[in-house]
Amino acid sequence: MKINDKLSEIFDIEVVKEHDVIRPSGEVIPPDTNEEEGDFDKVRKNIHTLIELGSDGINFALNIAKDTEDVKAIHAFTDLLRAVTDTNMKLIEIHEKRARIKVKEPNHSAGQIVQNQQNVFVGTTADLSKFVKELNTSSDQSEE
Repeated sequence: MKINDKLSEIFDIEVVKEHDVIRPSGEVIPPDTNEEEGDFDKVRKNIHTLIELGSDGINFALNIAKDTEDVKAIHAFTDLLRAVTDTNMKLIEIHEKRARIKVKEPNHSAGQIVQNQQNVFVGTTADLSKFVKELNTSSDQSEE
């Protein structure tokens, strides 16, 4: 019996695997949950919040710039406008990165067998020409 099992038995608690994540609420999250999706959603929500706050700030800064006609207020408005535009671009970038990741690493279900077959011809160009001619003649004969 391992020491963790003995301690769990003594203190009457459940053994938690080392790779499980325990939230402050006490919820145990097994490792098979998709953390990448959760992280993506969290980042996306944060960026949306920043865009909303930035849009409110743009409206406020625009009103101040109009009312005061101060160069510093106008400069602050343009800086805020640029920051919100950059944040919008970041949102687009994370969607593009997510799409690239999904293309690179397709999600295969457990038990699904994926086979990749790559054929390589080893020989001279003369051998290749002969092989292609044979294929063409055999396909011509099969069509007749």
